[in-house]
Amino acid sequence: MNPASDKLIGIRAKIERTKKHISDLDAAVRAFLGTNPYKVGAKHDPNTRKLVYYVTHVEEVPTDVTQIAGDAVGNLVSILDHLAYRLFLKGGTGGAGRHVYFPITKNATNAAEYVTERQRKVQGMPVHVVAALDALEPYKEGKGTNFGYSMN
Repeated sequence: MNPASDKLIGIRAKIERTKKHISDLDAAVRAFLGTNPYKVGAKHDPNTRKLVYYVTHVEEVPTDVTQIAGDAVGNLVSILDHLAYRLFLKGGTGGAGRHVYFPITKNATNAAEYVTERQRKVQGMPVHVVAALDALEPYKEGKGTNFGYSMN
């Protein structure tokens, strides 16, 4: 096997495991939704006389669904951290890179806060790599939030 691909074997295995988690999550969510876990009521609004629908009951999401989702998200974050580390090794400076993480930020809500918070995670990475990561805008109001992502 190619020595370069040897370095990626753990990441590739984690990607495959994450695909399995996502498949399992899809099946678990479908099974849960198949039980009709919510009840909807309806009544007429006395002012507008329009029919108003409302939720009267929602079953709790089974713990296996939340655990599978947590495993999938944890693996995805780990994959991004491995990617950041590999990018550091390609031209970074300042130690072995144990401080390097993909710069997803929990508290930053805008670009200025992101830059401050991400600094310790990308220290020593080549400038062009940091610029590429910055372009992804991995903070609450960045490009990656259009799908409802939140670190809270």
